[in-house]
Amino acid sequence: MFNIERKGDERRKLSYSNKYCVSCGICVGVCPTSSLRLGPIVPIARGLIEMDPISVNEDSCVFCGLCSVACPFDALSLYVDGTDIKNIGSYPVWDMECRVDDEECIYCGRCYSVCPQDSIIFERNLPNATDLVRGEMDIDDEKCICCSFCADMCPAGAITVKNIPASTVDKVNNSIDVDLSKCIFCGVCSRVCPEDAIRQICATCMYHDEIEIPEVTGKTFISDKSCVSCSWCAEICPKDAITITKPFER
Repeated sequence: MFNIERKGDERRKLSYSNKYCVSCGICVGVCPTSSLRLGPIVPIARGLIEMDPISVNEDSCVFCGLCSVACPFDALSLYVDGTDIKNIGSYPVWDMECRVDDEECIYCGRCYSVCPQDSIIFERNLPNATDLVRGEMDIDDEKCICCSFCADMCPAGAITVKNIPASTVDKVNNSIDVDLSKCIFCGVCSRVCPEDAIRQICATCMYHDEIEIPEVTGKTFISDKSCVSCSWCAEICPKDAITITKPFER
């Protein structure tokens, strides 16, 4: 971390914070006076050397602010009379953009999961599963012995069985519950039941034409303030729905 100043008709101050720096070296590449230097990144990252990734030569720095404008992580900031040059209209800005095509986006969320800057706001609305399946389920309490075969085999986790002995005298407190909001009427429970206590009928295929095609809706928004145009989201998008305009190549 460093803060250097130059006083004159304007008071200029260049500040660097290693908290946000990722050692990309962009600032070093754009400096017109070669005043910035990139240190030994690997030893610094491993904690073998205690020093900032970026150092500055105060004698040659002309406080032009190009490093501040170029830094995508806001690790460098140049202030003119106390005002950040990013807020002064006469200073250049990089042409960079990250755009999501809402028509192509399927709201899979892969871009959201890989964004290193948490710049993506992702929202997905899924249809109710109960609206996509049809069927009937019935369990004969007289036949059921609460063996838990059905619960253990249910792929949807829709069956709960309780088998709690109250005492050596009383009868066993048996109970079996089926959560129809989870049941997919696959028939595994009825086939595995050793007592033929479960009657299950799947009618999804029968009513296929009546069941509406499921629609997934949502929103994917990328914040221009924190996005650094790294293009990870575009690279991982399976539908090529994200377009990146990068200020630099490589």
